[in-house]
Amino acid sequence: MTTFFDVQKTWPQKPVEAKPSQQEDSLITYVKAGSAFVPEIGKCYEVHFGELEVEGEKGFVVARIQANGLGANDWIDLDTNEQLARNIGRFVVKAFKEISCSDHNAACSGS
Repeated sequence: MTTFFDVQKTWPQKPVEAKPSQQEDSLITYVKAGSAFVPEIGKCYEVHFGELEVEGEKGFVVARIQANGLGANDWIDLDTNEQLARNIGRFVVKAFKEISCSDHNAACSGS
């Protein structure tokens, strides 16, 4: 039986980029423990917060955002076109990938 600690040993210890030959959906950079996600202002990202309990519900949280500043209070949720919910933005980003948001907001210059 695999334990949580066995799985944790296989997690990346530093930010890792997937190889370009892999599917686009797997191009995720993991944020090293103790490090912070620092977005490039004006770009769009899919940010992964991991498993959280928010408003009494537990699940994996992923948000698609436009970074209008470095802090979560300056991130726009691309699905609602409003500020990212404060109860989500207060958590640490575990992984991210840059996304194109031309379908959602022309002001975002993501790849």
